Amino acid sequence: MKNLTEKQKHSPIKSRRFYRRQMWLPALVLITSILLLWQNAGENSHSPRPINNQCKFEDFYNPAQPYVSVNAPSLYYTGCAAYDGKKETGYYYYSLENGTCHFYLLDPSSGYPEPPERKALSLNGRLIRLNEDTYESLLQTMADSLSWTVSSLRNMTSPYIISALPYPALTHEVFHLLAGCAFLIALVDLIWLFYHSLRHRREPLQLSGEAQQGQQDSSSEQPRTLISHRRKKH
Repeated sequence: MKNLTEKQKHSPIKSRRFYRRQMWLPALVLITSILLLWQNAGENSHSPRPINNQCKFEDFYNPAQPYVSVNAPSLYYTGCAAYDGKKETGYYYYSLENGTCHFYLLDPSSGYPEPPERKALSLNGRLIRLNEDTYESLLQTMADSLSWTVSSLRNMTSPYIISALPYPALTHEVFHLLAGCAFLIALVDLIWLFYHSLRHRREPLQLSGEAQQGQQDSSSEQPRTLISHRRKKH
């Protein structure tokens, strides 16, 4: 933070202007940190929402609270893998119960999914929405594998899936911590600047050292002038 110059120290008006100008940056940081914290306040990685695997996943979709827990029934491999560039990041599975088909994206912890069927699992993950291209590719692969039609699969599925892939929740925690620290620092800085602005507002007008010396010299010369005038009269 910049310091007051000598002229600003002896001028309450300039001092107040100086502190007000210094308030812009912490005020901007404060507003930005509030917006960032408010935008990401709904993350629920520590308390996933329980959902029913027999209901439609789209009914539970909430981007602000993506983490869910579900007791999945037997899962079957769709034949599709998820990629990040050229790297396989997971495998798509599906469940089929009571005419409803749900998709799950599981971690490829053991390479190619063996066996292709997985028994009932208790999963914690994020409820996400697939993009249209991935969803269509998934339906086409399943239709070819099961000898079904894409239209029939579309009627019993939806692009909302549960992804159990590792997610960098720690990154979000660090981000929230940094935003919170920025909020506190900016708030303290604003309070400090506001306090000093009020303090200088209450102070009486002070003259600089040269002005005070000049005022003293002029006041000391006035009696001498009066004495000289009196002597001339006598």
